[in-house]
Amino acid sequence: MTTTNTADNTTPTPPLVPFAVVDALVPSSPAAEAGLKEQDLIAKFGSANHLNHRNLMAIAEMVPLAAGEQQQIPITVLRRRNVDHRADVQHGVEVGVREKVELRLLPKPWGGRGLLGCHIKVYTDSHDYLEPH
Repeated sequence: MTTTNTADNTTPTPPLVPFAVVDALVPSSPAAEAGLKEQDLIAKFGSANHLNHRNLMAIAEMVPLAAGEQQQIPITVLRRRNVDHRADVQHGVEVGVREKVELRLLPKPWGGRGLLGCHIKVYTDSHDYLEPH
């Protein structure tokens, strides 16, 4: 866990623990326009994180509400730095391979299926993940 220094105390910053992975993405979709990429590990999706996503139900509930209100959803992903897949371990999540990327996604109807244009599934291999520095 890292810490953040404030004027009068030190506040712990919770670690970024991925709970979902983007396993498919359609070009020109809202997700692609926001900057999401296939194999991004999602550590935060709006208010959802590894402790409260409820098997991704929090995302499923949040997306249509944000679309109806035309509100962007802040997303924090962990993205591969090393694109050489020959050096990849099973999921490429060893220390130093991923970097934190902050995005804003506006769910909306578009020319394809759903409101995002990507497929997100639960990421279950966090046991081999260590937070980037």
